[in-house]
Amino acid sequence: MMKRMVSALLIVGLLASFAAPAAAKKKKKGPKPYKSEEGTIAVGHPVFFSASGDVLSVTAQEFQNSCALPQSNGVDAYVYEIPADYQSIEASIQAFGGGSQVPHDLDIFLYDAECSMAGVFNSTNPDETGFVQKGTAYALLYNYAGDPVTVHIELKPLKK
Repeated sequence: MMKRMVSALLIVGLLASFAAPAAAKKKKKGPKPYKSEEGTIAVGHPVFFSASGDVLSVTAQEFQNSCALPQSNGVDAYVYEIPADYQSIEASIQAFGGGSQVPHDLDIFLYDAECSMAGVFNSTNPDETGFVQKGTAYALLYNYAGDPVTVHIELKPLKK
């Protein structure tokens, strides 16, 4: 009885060792494309930087001081938390705006988990596009010009 049990365990172990390399060869797929919920930025705000490089606005200052989604989210900026699946990979990010009679000009400011600035994308285009590096935890959107605007972000994994 004992010999049969040992033989069975050896066979199971051998089968597992052959199956493991086949499973290891499977490439892990990245996360699916992500689209955030919509938010509204109530007041257009030209971005000003302090001498230290901080972004100056009500929402940005609250976010940088608390390093959490601010209660003033949407007053003059909108902060999104980057989904956990995207914090460990490189990805593209797009910020989209709409719902206003006046043209918008969105800008993206990226932050790591400690709320240190990790990137800025601020072209003169109405909507903004950029790249999210590994370790990016937050995206802060500004409407550089115009009236209130509805915003959202979209993320897609970069192909290697």
